[in-house]
Amino acid sequence: MIDPQPAAATAPRDPNIAPFNSARHDRLCRVGLWLGVLSAALCITAGFGERIVAEQGTKTEDLPAGAFIGVGVTFAVLFGLAVFLPYAWSRITGIGLLGAAAFAYGVMVTVARASDLFVVGPGIKVGSAGLMLVLAFAAACAGLTFALVGAPRIGRPARRGPDGQVIPGQSGYAVTSLVLSLCALAVGFTAPLGIAFAVAAFDDNTRSGGARGGRGMAVAGLVVGIVIVAFSALIMAALLGSADPSIKDG
Repeated sequence: MIDPQPAAATAPRDPNIAPFNSARHDRLCRVGLWLGVLSAALCITAGFGERIVAEQGTKTEDLPAGAFIGVGVTFAVLFGLAVFLPYAWSRITGIGLLGAAAFAYGVMVTVARASDLFVVGPGIKVGSAGLMLVLAFAAACAGLTFALVGAPRIGRPARRGPDGQVIPGQSGYAVTSLVLSLCALAVGFTAPLGIAFAVAAFDDNTRSGGARGGRGMAVAGLVVGIVIVAFSALIMAALLGSADPSIKDG
């Protein structure tokens, strides 16, 4: 298997630092991205047949086949690239795509359930195409979990001066993690990336022997990112089963 890490990440390390198992993490991340491909396939499948996303009595809300197929094919291609390209950045991009895909599937069902065709109440049900989208949402969420656990460890050895002395510094990954997680308070899409860069920052700190700081920022980015991802997933899951036209008045 090709090591997905940049060349700098494979430079000699302090023997006191724990070994870096890139293959194990890469396998987990790839499993998550393959679940993303599965979610895209489910979305494409929803574009065939009746394409009913939500229904209430005799009233139905459907979407054109192009909507399902367009979204599904786009994500399938992007996830495929994230799986097969031998670069850490492609895995990180895939992590962000998993969050975006889960959101897209959830919105398609929620918007359909909130159609003005329906009456506010518990009688709104998910149609056949809607069920495919719910399964796609679940697959994307599961994939995101695997991909985050296997997020690329792209830490770098410490920089050294001409005299061989270690040059201390701040990990850019830690700063990026905190910024992306805080941005997720307004735009939830960035929360998974905040978590991924927090993982990278921890590895940066470890592989540099502590020379690269920012661990506190990485912890903050990790905690904020996890809270936002978990909260967003729970809210979206609730909307998949309970959304109705009344949410437009909220």
